[in-house]
Amino acid sequence: MIGLTPAQISPFVKQRLGFAKGKKLMLKAAQINGEEAVNIGLLILLVIKVLNLKSLNEKLKLKY
Repeated sequence: MIGLTPAQISPFVKQRLGFAKGKKLMLKAAQINGEEAVNIGLLILLVIKVLNLKSLNEKLKLKY
C-alpha cells in the first residue's frame, strides 16, 4: 500500500483521470488495488510476477 498526501499525488491523478474522476477518487479516500487502478486508467500496466524480465522489456518496447 502506498499512502501519498494530496499535494503529492493530485497533479498526477488529475492528469491521468481528469478533474472530476480524480476528485471523486481522492474524496472517497478508499483503498484501491492494482487491478482497479488499471480499470480506471490510473495505471497502464500491472505486473504481478515477472519470470522473464528481458521478454517483458521487449514486449513493452513494442507496445509503448
